[in-house]
Amino acid sequence: MAHQQITEHGEYLRGVIGDKASVDDFNAFYQELKRRCAERGCDRALVVVMPEDAVPGKDRLDTYKNAGFIDGFKLALVCAAWTLYQACNQAERAAAAARITVRAFFHEMEAVRWLNQQ
Repeated sequence: MAHQQITEHGEYLRGVIGDKASVDDFNAFYQELKRRCAERGCDRALVVVMPEDAVPGKDRLDTYKNAGFIDGFKLALVCAAWTLYQACNQAERAAAAARITVRAFFHEMEAVRWLNQQ
């Protein structure tokens, strides 16, 4: 199983998942992230996709759509490698049809600033 963790960071949750994670791993990860956000009443999360010598396709990155996040939810995807960033960017574009706002970032601090904007 790929490396995964979810931690609290003030007004948002921060999740980390390895890019070798399977579609099922990504689905379970986003479901758990949604569950914890619902418990805390938070409407934003930051997901860091860690490079592990694989590049997940859009089919894995955009499994957030299956999680059922609340309308208006903000999800920041941080992808630390260029190939990962390109894949995250494709997931961001696919989110246009979803009711949540997804944005890809190359640096975590940029993602945190975006999440904290009202």
